Amino acid sequence: MEIDRQAQPAKVPHCVKELVLRVGKAILHELRYNQRVDTSNLPQAVVERYMQEMYKSNFEERIPLTSKHHAGVDNATVRERVKGLRPDMLAEISKWAKKATVDEDVKNLRRSPRKRMKEIDLDEDLL
Repeated sequence: MEIDRQAQPAKVPHCVKELVLRVGKAILHELRYNQRVDTSNLPQAVVERYMQEMYKSNFEERIPLTSKHHAGVDNATVRERVKGLRPDMLAEISKWAKKATVDEDVKNLRRSPRKRMKEIDLDEDLL
């Protein structure tokens, strides 16, 4: 009830407020029932969980809502590819949360550089 009371006067968009409430209540629930929560750096855990929720709600959960995907790719293929991206995204979100907590700001967050791919030679055997 205290989390709801604190969030009520906040002047932020409704969807942002709901995500913050969901994250706060989930972490409180995990603390209450001795589930895994990193209490050594609680602000970082809250920021990381919030970023994960933003990723899920603004990206992953919107995929089924799209009836036609780019180049006619079916829904199952898109979900499988997004599932493959999830570990990399969660690792990147963890880095961003750590930096945002240290800097106390999200202004300087940057995407990690892309990994260089080896060019394929025309005569190279790909099998």
